[in-house]
Amino acid sequence: MDDPAVQLESDVSTLKHELQLMQAELTQSKKLLFQANAERQKFSSALALARDLQDNLQPAGAPKVSGLDVCVRSKPAHEVTGDFYDFRLHEPNELVFTLGDISGKGMAAGLLMTMARKVLRTSLNVLARPTPDAMLDYANRDLYEEFTSTNTFATTFVGQFASERRMLQYANAGHSPVIFRRNAERAQLLLADSAPIGVLPENQSVVRQIYLLPGDILVVGSDGITDARNEDGEMFGLGRLLQLVDAHVNQSASEIVDAIFQALAAFEAEGAQDDDQTLMVLKGV
Repeated sequence: MDDPAVQLESDVSTLKHELQLMQAELTQSKKLLFQANAERQKFSSALALARDLQDNLQPAGAPKVSGLDVCVRSKPAHEVTGDFYDFRLHEPNELVFTLGDISGKGMAAGLLMTMARKVLRTSLNVLARPTPDAMLDYANRDLYEEFTSTNTFATTFVGQFASERRMLQYANAGHSPVIFRRNAERAQLLLADSAPIGVLPENQSVVRQIYLLPGDILVVGSDGITDARNEDGEMFGLGRLLQLVDAHVNQSASEIVDAIFQALAAFEAEGAQDDDQTLMVLKGV
């Protein structure tokens, strides 16, 4: 028969050993939790820095150009956006504007967005004739390798408005929605003429031209608007956007932007926004 004292000592020794193992596991868990929190804080700081950088790079609004009323607004779905837009005065009365959407989300899309915006701005300075199609082709050549290596592309719209002639030249690399409404006519979709940036090694963009007369409206948005869903999974869609442009034709560019975002918020209601939403409205005045 086992000695009770010996058995008790053995049980106590076993218990102490198990407690030591538990203490070691707890210490390791605390260490891993601390490391995870530190990494999370570093990532949050990096996101905040990237967001601040994007905010500083995105123009607050368009330069004043005779004959044109312009408003733009962007609502990111995450800390860092993949949508981008820009305005530049190429000549005293010539406004160049861009709006694009990088495929993907998060930090990677945000960094590539910054690259695309920078390259398009550079093209305006280095090209002998910086027409919208030439700017897109320049950007595609410059960004193709980086974009294909990350399985990324960018749909992009570039416009160039000459106020003296009221002529708007534009090129569209796979971007939608783009809507044009001639005064007293119905809003219509302007289709893309070439592939997005980063899809083909050599892009052959096409330049189009229209006249933006008083009362005419051009709307350029990101697909986060038309692809927005309500809590039932229904998409906002192009039809609703076209109807909104027709319904608010007598309002200013900023009022049209307000109306569209208000309708979008009412439609989404409790549905979660899962993509960036950017909208630019240009109205002839």
